[in-house]
Amino acid sequence: MYTMFERMKSCVFASCVLLLLGVNSPIAQVSAQVVDNTNSSVTAVEPVQNTTVYWDLGWVEDINPDGLYSRRVVGVNGSWPIPGVTAYYGAYLILTVKNSLPTIASVHAHGMYQNGTSFYDGAYGINTCGIPPGETFTFHMPLQQTGTYWIHGHNNGLSVDGFRTSFVILDPPANNTLKGGSQWQDDLGYDEEIIINLEDWYHTEHCTLIDFFLGIYNPTGKEPIPESALINHGVDSVIQFEYGKTYLLRVIAMSALARFNMYIDGHDMYVVEVDGVRVQMPEEPVSSLFLSTAQRYAVIVRAKNESESSACNYYLHADLDLDMFDNPPDTLDAFPRATVQYPDGQQVCEESAESPVGNVLMEDDFTPLVVQEFRPADISIALDVTFELFDDGVNHGTFNQTVYKTYEVIPYYSAISTPDEQAMDSLTYGPHGTVYPLDRMQTVEVIITNNDAGNHPFHLHGQHFQVITLVEGGTPEPFTATSKNPANPARRDTVTVPSEGSAVIHFYTDNPGAWLFHCHIEWHLEAGLAVVFVVDPTGMQASPPPEQHTKNCLTNGFQTEGNAAGVTTANEMSTYPDTSEYDLVEPWPVGFTTPESIGALVGCIASCFLGLGVVIFVNLKL
Repeated sequence: MYTMFERMKSCVFASCVLLLLGVNSPIAQVSAQVVDNTNSSVTAVEPVQNTTVYWDLGWVEDINPDGLYSRRVVGVNGSWPIPGVTAYYGAYLILTVKNSLPTIASVHAHGMYQNGTSFYDGAYGINTCGIPPGETFTFHMPLQQTGTYWIHGHNNGLSVDGFRTSFVILDPPANNTLKGGSQWQDDLGYDEEIIINLEDWYHTEHCTLIDFFLGIYNPTGKEPIPESALINHGVDSVIQFEYGKTYLLRVIAMSALARFNMYIDGHDMYVVEVDGVRVQMPEEPVSSLFLSTAQRYAVIVRAKNESESSACNYYLHADLDLDMFDNPPDTLDAFPRATVQYPDGQQVCEESAESPVGNVLMEDDFTPLVVQEFRPADISIALDVTFELFDDGVNHGTFNQTVYKTYEVIPYYSAISTPDEQAMDSLTYGPHGTVYPLDRMQTVEVIITNNDAGNHPFHLHGQHFQVITLVEGGTPEPFTATSKNPANPARRDTVTVPSEGSAVIHFYTDNPGAWLFHCHIEWHLEAGLAVVFVVDPTGMQASPPPEQHTKNCLTNGFQTEGNAAGVTTANEMSTYPDTSEYDLVEPWPVGFTTPESIGALVGCIASCFLGLGVVIFVNLKL
């Protein structure tokens, strides 16, 4: 049994663990229908081609994207940054990954529904056991949605060490469009797409950082602070604009910790997609976008006409939210920027001295194109967020004062290998109540109360959820149709719950699988801030995993049948061995984890040693 996503191996010679996942099954080319995100009628070009990608995952030496420090990173096919992936709705992404790392690797396509293929989701210890070192795994992902997503490692901080890239799913090309693309492109009137990747960057490898963060010498839980922030994998990136064109910018926050405020001098932005959900274009532009880690936006930006330019270039800013960092160093450049370059641009114009104070998009301030009305909840789950010092000496992140742990059998295999009655019993998945079995076709309400002083971006695998209420600095509001738009609430897959605030989200259990719900700050996930929703175990059993998926679990030391402890006798599924291996660490007294309390303890210990020294000194003089 391990604490949440515990390191498979300790950091040895500054080498850590990395990620991947996959599976094999023959797939034919698929004829596609355009996703129902517009009212337009489109005849797709058929057949839509599958996208085939091969990645040899391994360490790449001497990478120095911020110009300050050269280090090794996790890349693919011997290079970094990792090329972005583009595919089409209605087809498949056939991704083959060879794990050339010395440790287990897991891969997650962030935001994918994986309906019918939850074993490809890639959440290590939840619905996959990862790819063993030296092994190759192929997954065939059905592309059931359009939008802006990303692919990243999902164990042992692989994404922190560089394993991350953009993933865009387009409408299939249509044969009746003006611009040769999709109807959506025609409707929005844009000419080209540009991806904007926002990243934080660490000079120290993840394994060293996590050993300190989850160690006894960090009782207040201070998160590792990055040395730099990158835009499109560098600090001097250039984004090419042409006069008079309209662009769709796909903005992706790929950070481990950082939150960004993104804006472009001299240019308006119109939001048309949020976390892969197409939204109604607002009449008024936004001045800036706040993006927590894992969040994405697509915005329409109209380039200047030549007569407006005066040979100017402009800055695209991605200011860091310094409230996310505990005592950031003076050496951190908190205001990274890229240059928007025009054909005859000679100088930078309209440089902003500070972030704009205009129309800033809020987390739930948009209307999806496809209507999904508010539905009353069939079941309500309350999750209280706290960080506390536990009796193992570590400051853990918790829901309801419980640290998530993984066991001998991951939730996915417990769900598909046990009888229906046991599969719907939370004790089948462990004795601590961090896994919630859910019946199919229910509306689930999750009430998140953030008792921590920091912002937390929470991500749900396998679906988009409705943001019903979002409260800053207060308890959740009444849980009725009180959202900004009850007829069609905002939907996304990652929502930032503010400091000392709360949120209420709804999701519908029409997608069988073991779905992780967690804080997407890497350090908080590894500290245990997560739960699992096991949706429709019977439906999960209807789509068995590929043989290689099961083989990988056995190779990596997991079992694949029975309850969390591997017990397969039906009437013993809710029992666990009487051993400390299954005991939870317990929190220390309330309030003891504050810096003042820790300081008082240190001062007390220092006073004791000082007093002892005085006694010894006096006795020596006598």
